Amino acid sequence: MTSDPGLRFRVVDAFADLAEALALAGPLVIGVDDLQWADPSSLLTLGAVARRMAGLPTALIGCLRPLPNSGDLDRLTGVLEAAGARRIWLGPLAAGAVRDLVADAVAAEPGPGLLAQAAGAGGNPLFVTELVGALVQEGTVQVAGGRAEVAHATLPPTLRLTILRRLSFLPDATLQALRAASVLGSSFSLTDLATITGGSALELSVALAGAVRAGVVADDGTRLRFGHDLIRDAVYQDLPGAVRLGLHREAGQRLAAAGAPPAPRCRVTPRRSGGSPRPPTRRWRPRRMWPRACWPGPLA
Repeated sequence: MTSDPGLRFRVVDAFADLAEALALAGPLVIGVDDLQWADPSSLLTLGAVARRMAGLPTALIGCLRPLPNSGDLDRLTGVLEAAGARRIWLGPLAAGAVRDLVADAVAAEPGPGLLAQAAGAGGNPLFVTELVGALVQEGTVQVAGGRAEVAHATLPPTLRLTILRRLSFLPDATLQALRAASVLGSSFSLTDLATITGGSALELSVALAGAVRAGVVADDGTRLRFGHDLIRDAVYQDLPGAVRLGLHREAGQRLAAAGAPPAPRCRVTPRRSGGSPRPPTRRWRPRRMWPRACWPGPLA
């Protein structure tokens, strides 16, 4: 829309006139998706339409995510709520709904492995469909006897890029904290994150506040966790391999120095080349469900 104030007013007024005329002729439904990306002029237009539609057989439905946010969007939601609008928070899909969504996507009964992969989306329908679509496109899904199964479990690069694009609106400090947290696994404590980054818990809580509001990270009371395993995997795999190794080693060393107990799932591996057996050392290998590093000792 034009930046000229006078012309912009006429455009907004013309759109509101059109909506009013349609509503007078019969029931009208106006639906707008992804309001968080709407420009100020579009939000201004929707506000004008909402005020004009009072008392008319009209439904205005707007869908948006918690972040990114803006003052213009806050003003619009305030106008809508003052006019009697209801805010409805959509939760994740239930396991049965995810199963049906996967079955529709592959046109077959999904096997346990495929469903386990889809479960990593945390009930997010977009991530479920993107994941299954990417697996089908890459030929990872195999159908035999009416059942669809995955040959091997990997995060498709296309899905990883989709997730990263959806995180790109977060501030750099938040993204840096998420990258460090991904080394700790799907769930982590703020204390451990502060230990491995060298930052304060207060600074990290501020950095992660936006991620919590956006549903990227959830607060379980004692620990924080990524909202979906796919988000953690995308952030983690976006780190170069050499960087991941360095972060793992440094995290293990810092946690050990802080006196944190080793993870219960660490493996004891005695080994020494050309000589007596090496004393048992704990090795830290990154796994989705491992809560923290194992130390000391070399990385595999």
